[in-house]
Amino acid sequence: MNLQSAPRCTYILVTGHACKSPALKGKNFCYFHERVMRGVALPIDARIAPMFVLEDRQSIQYALMEIMNSIANGAIEHKTASLLLRALNIAERNSRRCRFHQRPRQIVQEVPNYGRQYLDEHPEYDPPSAPQTATEAAAPTSPAVTPQPLPKPENQAPLSLNASVGRPVRPAGWESELRKVRASINRALGGSFPDLISCFEAAGLTPPKNKQA
Repeated sequence: MNLQSAPRCTYILVTGHACKSPALKGKNFCYFHERVMRGVALPIDARIAPMFVLEDRQSIQYALMEIMNSIANGAIEHKTASLLLRALNIAERNSRRCRFHQRPRQIVQEVPNYGRQYLDEHPEYDPPSAPQTATEAAAPTSPAVTPQPLPKPENQAPLSLNASVGRPVRPAGWESELRKVRASINRALGGSFPDLISCFEAAGLTPPKNKQA
């Protein structure tokens, strides 16, 4: 995108003038004001804090703002702040003789993808394309087996609930007997004690009554 037609930073300076520097892609502020007001992505493996990268007088002013903000928020001790302000005084005097950038610089419109850059520099940390779960990783690999459909049961009458019979049978008229058992269960749930005993006997939970000779 041409810088002349790029969206402009909407930050208003203390003088009342608009910044009008090229705004970052998808943002309302330029790189400087986005970094100061909201924060931007920074290199992952940086060895020095961004506020202490004193490359020019503008970066010294930025570090001064960071220290003042930390003092006001109580995030830094006064003794430490005093040492940092003294160091900034030395940096300001040295900045008159330091020239880190000799070539003209261009205002950025998009923050680099530092995460992608870090993975490019360290391919051993690049995650796999399809991460596996713990269960999948622990399971041994085996050839795929096509599941076989279970055989369909034949249409057979249910077993009789008569406990007096030595082995299960399917007597004639089992539907009528099943309806009677269901009716006994419903009456037992309603509080009928005789029907409750009948249900127990039908389920085989009580020994059958001895027949008198």
